[in-house]
Amino acid sequence: MITDIDIEAKSNSELISDLGARYKSYRVFANLTQREISEQTGISIFTISQFEKGEAKNITLGTLLSLLRGIGFLNEVTKLLPELPLMPDKYKRTPIKKERVRHGK
Repeated sequence: MITDIDIEAKSNSELISDLGARYKSYRVFANLTQREISEQTGISIFTISQFEKGEAKNITLGTLLSLLRGIGFLNEVTKLLPELPLMPDKYKRTPIKKERVRHGK
């Protein structure tokens, strides 16, 4: 499985393989069959099977999103690229430019 320690050392295909195995655990936990996922998503049982076995090395992002939607975990995709926090300099107010006051002579 994927850990913070070795994630950088893994290739994309190794990461996809690990995700496939993890996906299977989630699908089984959700008590769904590959056939049910296939019917919900329009993705072939063969593709789902290959992904879960770690043999689908070039799965598309669109397919992954559909598979996540099929098991009810689409909202987790936001963890891939979470919103950036506002930087402290964004909280600073823009300085108010004071106008010079001219006093009459």
